[in-house]
Amino acid sequence: MAFPVPLPGGTEPAAVRRALDGLLDRHDALRTSIRSEDGRLVQLVPPAGAPRDRSWVTVADVPGGAAEVAPAAAERRAEGAAAGIPLDGGPLLRAVLVRGTEPAAARPAELAVVAHHLVLDGPSVPVVSRELLAFLAGTAGDLPPATSYRAYTSWRLGRETAAGTAAVRAWWADRLAGFDSGCHLPVRGAPGPYPGCATTRVLPEAVR
Repeated sequence: MAFPVPLPGGTEPAAVRRALDGLLDRHDALRTSIRSEDGRLVQLVPPAGAPRDRSWVTVADVPGGAAEVAPAAAERRAEGAAAGIPLDGGPLLRAVLVRGTEPAAARPAELAVVAHHLVLDGPSVPVVSRELLAFLAGTAGDLPPATSYRAYTSWRLGRETAAGTAAVRAWWADRLAGFDSGCHLPVRGAPGPYPGCATTRVLPEAVR
């Protein structure tokens, strides 16, 4: 996932790094990495406050003002998304502080962020952006307590009932009706071949 975080003019790299550190200390999912041990994938979550590599946060200065910063930041996001993020290279985030040169007193800035979907999803982007700005502004102490993903999963499991689970299974059984054999989906980087599968549906006249 790639997204921009517009920053106040004149934002310095040290402030961005401190804000990102605060964000990672607040959310265990953002500190997560995945490694292979004895043929199994293992989730590793360093404790909050643990020393971490800062090489995933970089700076790019571009000549000009805000009009030049936006496309340069978009280019950095595209490059980061295309490059991918190694699962064992936690945190599974990459950030580039893109700064313009004018005006010199308050250089326009935007943070180009790329995150692996294992640790961040679409609905979480506004939350992460808002909290990052709060850390930059020194108001992170006003944020509500963060909920760990483990606690969220436990809450979701606690809400599931036998009737609800049966309803979900029935919904999927209806949607997947007609698929009588397994469908082998390709996995990027995995050895093939994977034949895949195909299905044909006739669209209603209203949507043609």
